[in-house]
Amino acid sequence: MSLLAETLPHIIGGLTVTGLIGAATWTTHRIRLRRTTSSAFAVHATTPAPEAGREQQPAHPALEGTVMTLRAYTLLGTTGTDDRPVRRESTRPVGSIITVVVDGSAERFELTGIPLQDGTFAAEPLDRYL
Repeated sequence: MSLLAETLPHIIGGLTVTGLIGAATWTTHRIRLRRTTSSAFAVHATTPAPEAGREQQPAHPALEGTVMTLRAYTLLGTTGTDDRPVRRESTRPVGSIITVVVDGSAERFELTGIPLQDGTFAAEPLDRYL
């Protein structure tokens, strides 16, 4: 019984130190991730109207070395509350399918590489005809 009583403080101390090191590592990781994410949002927030086809570097370190193109898309056959065409921005590649809520219902659109006269690209509806 005395062996257990003598080693118990060492076991509890070791577990406490392990927990503190884990918490410090997790906190450091979260701080680095927050800095990276907030800088990415700052770029988008300070840009009022992005140019179609503008290239940006990804903010996440795992995507280092890849170039993503931010494109503005016009959702064909849709209008907003002000009777103007609905536009969305995306860095997804051509051929991707996005889901957008239009007039209270979710609709799927395929992103195309077809430029329109206003400088945006066409996003064609998949669930309905034009």
